[in-house]
Amino acid sequence: MDALNRCFETPVFETFPGRRGGGTALTDFGARLVALYRSVERRAGNAAAPALAELTSALDPDYRSRATSGAEAGRAAQPRPSRWQRS
Repeated sequence: MDALNRCFETPVFETFPGRRGGGTALTDFGARLVALYRSVERRAGNAAAPALAELTSALDPDYRSRATSGAEAGRAAQPRPSRWQRS
């Protein structure tokens, strides 16, 4: 919260000291900042939707990960030697 308040010219949060820890509230600017972020998020999702749909349609429905077999799982558990240890 402190970083956000220092990042912008206008405070994003207001803090209220108190005996039991105080409190925090969004300022009007903070509420606008959240609304703008959600708008950007929505627009980015809408803009990416056609490309994601194309990628999804290109997926192989019969694809199976190779890492699901027992041999691969056992091999993945061992640390990989550094390139200096390999011969």
